[in-house]
Amino acid sequence: AVRRAVQAVPQLAGHARSDLTITRLGGLTNLVFKVVTPCGHDAFCLRCPGQSTESYINRSVEKTNAVAAARAGVAPNVLHFSDDGVMLMPLIAGETMSSKRFQDEQEARERAGKALKKLHASGEVFEGRFELFEQIDNYLSELGSDAKLPEGYQETLASAQS
Repeated sequence: AVRRAVQAVPQLAGHARSDLTITRLGGLTNLVFKVVTPCGHDAFCLRCPGQSTESYINRSVEKTNAVAAARAGVAPNVLHFSDDGVMLMPLIAGETMSSKRFQDEQEARERAGKALKKLHASGEVFEGRFELFEQIDNYLSELGSDAKLPEGYQETLASAQS
């Protein structure tokens, strides 16, 4: 997936794959990578769509909303977004937010609140509708009944729904 994506993204296609430093960052429904160019000055976030995610993620809506969030100043600029959902953005240095850090760090919650306020005040119009618990149900049905869920998942879901 990453090899095909690197070849398809104009900002990366001019570099030999062996000259790029590619590190997996994670992702639940997508494969996310840090890509550093040979000079070491350009670091990107390359997002490759996960297998079969097109059945429950509308990539056209996602692109529109990613660009709108960037215009609102709460997300990095979208440098590339292909029809199949490969996205390239500048990498923002920092730590990935976890639910534990979000709970433990007052500053994290304050930053999130400020970003949401800025987003809502931006006047940007987003496409689609996102209902969290409905989407969780959709994801679970895609996974099937034999899927192994993370430890503490049911307790976290119950807490969020209450």
